[in-house]
Amino acid sequence: AEHNFINITETHVNDLVTLTQQYDLIIFYKLSQNATDRIPILGRLYDQIPSTIIFNHPKFSSVTNAIIHNDQIQFSPGIIEDSNNHLIRSKNQLIVEYRSKHNQKFLGVFPFSSFIDFDAATGISSLANTDEDAYFELGKDTIPGPFSIIAQTNDKKRTFVNNYLIASNFWLTQGDNQLIMEDLIQSHLDPFPIISVRDTRDDFIILTKINIYKLGMILILFPILAVFLFSTLFSSSASNKGSL
Repeated sequence: AEHNFINITETHVNDLVTLTQQYDLIIFYKLSQNATDRIPILGRLYDQIPSTIIFNHPKFSSVTNAIIHNDQIQFSPGIIEDSNNHLIRSKNQLIVEYRSKHNQKFLGVFPFSSFIDFDAATGISSLANTDEDAYFELGKDTIPGPFSIIAQTNDKKRTFVNNYLIASNFWLTQGDNQLIMEDLIQSHLDPFPIISVRDTRDDFIILTKINIYKLGMILILFPILAVFLFSTLFSSSASNKGSL
C-alpha cells in the first residue's frame, strides 16, 4: 500500500473517538460481540463515510446488521457447504468465481462463508457467487444455492463481504484471493492504471474434486494406456516376425 501512496490507519472499536478526520475509505473488519456497546457510534460512522467495505464474521451477523440497518441488505449467519466446488480439506472451504471491476474472472478460495441477502432492485449487485451445488442447513431444512458472498452497490461505494478470513495472512495466498482483495480496495479509491493478471499456472494445485480426477488420469490411466499400447505393438511386431 505504501508504494501506491495509500495511508492506512488501524483503529480498535474502543478507540473510535480518535477518528476525527475524513477518510476516503473505512474497512469494518470482523466486528464481534465486543462491538455491541459501540453499535450507535459505528452506525453513525458507517452513515457518514462515503466509502466502506465490510468483512463480516458470520457468527456475529446480528452485530453488523444492526450497524447497516438503513440499507436493504442482511448478512446471514448460516455457514455454506458445497459438495463439489471446495478444497479437499473441507466442504466449507469454497471455490468461488469472482468478477472484477474490469470483468476479469478470478478464482476465490473462501473458507467458512455465509451468504448475503439483498434486493437487486435497490442498486446492489453480486460480485462473488457460489455454485448451484452449494447449500446450508436451516434447522432440518436444506437451503440450496447459488448464494452471493460478496455484494456491492452499483456506485461502488459500499462493499459487503460475508467472510473475514480471506483477508488474513494465510488465506490471502490461496487461489486469487490477493487479486480479489486488491480489486475490492481499488474499486473504492481513485482509478489505478494497473490491471491485475491472474496466474493460471497455479490452478491445478487447488485440490478440488476435478483436479483430483485429473491427477488420477495422469498417474493411473495414462501409465495403463501406455502399457496397453506398448504390449499391443510388441504383440503385433512378434506376430509379423512369426509370419515371416
